[in-house]
Amino acid sequence: MAGEAASAAAAGRLLLAAALVLAACTVPVAAQAKSEADVLNEFRAALRGPDGGPPGELNQWATSRGAPCDVNATTWPRVKQCINGRVVVLQLEGLQLQGAAPDLALLAPLQGLRSLSLSNNNLTGAFPDVSALPALRFFFDPVPEQARRGDPRRRVRGPEGASEA
Repeated sequence: MAGEAASAAAAGRLLLAAALVLAACTVPVAAQAKSEADVLNEFRAALRGPDGGPPGELNQWATSRGAPCDVNATTWPRVKQCINGRVVVLQLEGLQLQGAAPDLALLAPLQGLRSLSLSNNNLTGAFPDVSALPALRFFFDPVPEQARRGDPRRRVRGPEGASEA
């Protein structure tokens, strides 16, 4: 009888361990990777044009049914280049963007993004933090006045990550 109880306890522990392993292997839906279309639309929603909402030229992003890098995706204005199905160049210059510079961390899932332009807009505030975009090699935005005057609180990263004043 004691052997049966021990065997039942061992089977119970084995069943519990299997359930824990299965639970750990299950990926919640919210943790799944976002599509590049979802990422761009979240970023679009954070942008402010002259009327206070996202720039009208980017409204097609919200209604597009295809991925930004589909061969026939003509509904993704300002997505200028894709390589291997990933957005590589995003040109948002001259959209009359207003207010604080957007949070570039929203674009972090775009792992292929190498060039981003926000120039010729009316953005204010701190120089955007590009550290969330490790593949980024070209960023076009006006340099803040503090950086031009050599403000020690502003650092500009060179191409190799070296800090320059």
